[in-house]
Amino acid sequence: SACNQVGYTRTEILAHVFDSLVPPSVAEQISNILCGDTNDHPKATSIITRLQAANQVAVPVEIMVQRITLSEQGYGILVARDISARLKMEEVLRKSEERYQNLFEGMPIGLYRTTYDGNIVDVNPSLADMFGYTDRTELLTINVSEFYVDANDRKRWQSLMEQTGIVRNFEVRFRRLDGTIIWVHNTSRAVYD
Repeated sequence: SACNQVGYTRTEILAHVFDSLVPPSVAEQISNILCGDTNDHPKATSIITRLQAANQVAVPVEIMVQRITLSEQGYGILVARDISARLKMEEVLRKSEERYQNLFEGMPIGLYRTTYDGNIVDVNPSLADMFGYTDRTELLTINVSEFYVDANDRKRWQSLMEQTGIVRNFEVRFRRLDGTIIWVHNTSRAVYD
């Protein structure tokens, strides 16, 4: 497996100085772990780096480094795992989250997420503007129930959400920061964790 990762034969790897396969700072970090006191590193240490393959391609890896002592002799155990697929998935996820955030923040309608109890966990700038707030972070300290002009409307909405998990165009009066009342169509969907 190690041979496949870096493109060297077993003989070449055994003859290779490990320091030449990793960046100098990583080689120093590994050396400190292997040459230091086992009490300094009682557990395996994880290092994310790149191995220099025979074809000059740098292979992203997670190296687990552990120093052990057997019969008063120190040994180093290094396990390198190719993380190319994981890094690709993380990049796909990062781009997906970025697209979602851009969509969420750029919508010209008010969007928000709350907990079951009504604590606001996220709002977009349009909602903050709709309710008269200059900064959307101010809304993260408010419970959505404070917006309802009539507390019974919130109870009706909650009942519908519990029955169907989706409520569309629920007409309700909300109170803005300055006290003015606005009518809204509130469309909601429950997301269960």
